[in-house]
Amino acid sequence: MTDEDDLIGHPLEKVPTREPDDTCNGRRKQKQDGQIVRDGEDRVLFGGYCQLTSGWGTEIDHGRCRKHGGGSTGPKTEEGKETSSQNALKHGAFCEHFTSSLTEGESEAFEDAYDHLGDPGDAQDVARAAASMCLLQFRRSGDERFLRRFEGLCDKFGIAPADELEVSGSVTLEDAFMRNLKQANGHEVDD
Repeated sequence: MTDEDDLIGHPLEKVPTREPDDTCNGRRKQKQDGQIVRDGEDRVLFGGYCQLTSGWGTEIDHGRCRKHGGGSTGPKTEEGKETSSQNALKHGAFCEHFTSSLTEGESEAFEDAYDHLGDPGDAQDVARAAASMCLLQFRRSGDERFLRRFEGLCDKFGIAPADELEVSGSVTLEDAFMRNLKQANGHEVDD
């Protein structure tokens, strides 16, 4: 484990995160005279790991403190929600690296959805494509954030309301959605 003193003054994004233990261990920003210190490339500098008690300022007694996201239930303002919804674009799920790793079929689906973005009348098709992409990413990664995004798109655009899905026996909700989506788009569905 690297000595914390050796890390102080380095760019914050280059400093490893630490899991909370008895203390929060969130990465603090270096400050001087109440102002955040930045380097020549305008990057925020590391000022040490937070030593507040785990869960400080929250309703729980473990995890990060309130100042470092502990007890967070997500963004509250429309601006915050919009910013949060773009995280997958910036941090990997849909970044350039991700799209370069798509299979040929996934790449075609992605390009079709991208082409539809130019026509506001195709919003429903774009939402279906985005929901499909989220479902593919959930299948690939098992990351439930993609499943939540998928469900959010379905709810917002009325793609697959729960009362329209027929789920029975060994059929999963995901399989039922894909079946209904294919039917809605005029594709043949295997029984």
